[in-house]
Amino acid sequence: MTIRRTVCTIIIIICSISFLFATGSGNLTFRFFDFPELGKLGQKWGDCTLITFPNGEVMLLDSGISGVSSYLVQNLKELGITRIDKMILSHVHSDHYGGLRSVLNNFPIGDFYWNGFCSTNETWVIDLLKNHNVPIHLISAGDVIEIGDVTIKVLYPSRQQLDSLPVQDSDAAMINMNNNSLCLRFEHGDNSALFCGDLYKVAENAVIESVPPQILDCDLLKVNHHGHDTSSSKAWVQATSPKAAVMMGNIVMNLVLYKRFVDVGCTPLATWMNGTILVEMDGTTIDVTAENPEINEYYRKLIK
Repeated sequence: MTIRRTVCTIIIIICSISFLFATGSGNLTFRFFDFPELGKLGQKWGDCTLITFPNGEVMLLDSGISGVSSYLVQNLKELGITRIDKMILSHVHSDHYGGLRSVLNNFPIGDFYWNGFCSTNETWVIDLLKNHNVPIHLISAGDVIEIGDVTIKVLYPSRQQLDSLPVQDSDAAMINMNNNSLCLRFEHGDNSALFCGDLYKVAENAVIESVPPQILDCDLLKVNHHGHDTSSSKAWVQATSPKAAVMMGNIVMNLVLYKRFVDVGCTPLATWMNGTILVEMDGTTIDVTAENPEINEYYRKLIK
């Protein structure tokens, strides 16, 4: 009996420590990477999420800045990843595509998806994919990607809207890039997750006006634009009403925005505060595990 209890205790400890290295089994999982090697709080590194599907396929949604690319590759290899079946770029900004070159040099990519809008001095990103013979797919509102029993619906922007955008260099195109980020809804049974890149408030409102309310309501929300106050309007937070929300990129969300999430019953997590965050969905329930579950004192006073 004593031996059995000891073994069980060890197993529990191992499981709690090694959640970072599990790829999930039969669940839809979202792994929000933390890269503490990058340095001080407030240093920009972007978005990067590894998604594992119940059928075993693997997706990378964005890849952070180039400065984290070696850490990203290391994390993927430690997780046992040998292939990226699908990759989606929410929009062509360097803090979302920066790790792409290293990913291409270390893993085969099955299919690549993007919105088709690129600045004149970032066309090399797509050329790089072509040089690696990766199949490239343009997606926009109304398109659907099926991966096993998981459905990914593209909610925004429309193809007409994307095709009407002016040809610009990266500086001039910055706002257009952010406001035309792909807005993606993942559905697995009764569970749902929403990823909308770096949408600003004006684009959030456009999505609210064009999408039925029940489609925006979600279990998991990737917080727009890393938690900046350009985004996460009161109307957006209320429309999405997430059970869990995650910020990536070392940005400290201000108290007003944080309270908006608390007021809808959600306690947001951030990679700078909670480390790597794993969200698992079995089609009915959602389970959130953080490397460091503690909420920073800066926010704690807002939580009832």
